[in-house]
Amino acid sequence: MDDTSRGISMAAITLQSVMLQRLIADGVVTLEGALQLLDRAQDTFTFAPEEEAADPATKTALTCLANLRQSLVEMFGEQPSEPAENES
Repeated sequence: MDDTSRGISMAAITLQSVMLQRLIADGVVTLEGALQLLDRAQDTFTFAPEEEAADPATKTALTCLANLRQSLVEMFGEQPSEPAENES
């Protein structure tokens, strides 16, 4: 991968990470919903033909998605999916 491709890839994954974090923080999507999106993205690579699955770019993509998933769990895992209701 050349420097331009690497830069584009880094920008894309960073933007996606920040967007998911913001959507969760703003309550637009739950942590569970975000994790489902990441799981679906990982499945795209997991079910690729064998020769594609062995490709270094595919392995890198899977690692990035797994790391993003873990980061979201660490950031938001302790928070409830829905706001707690005020009991009066």
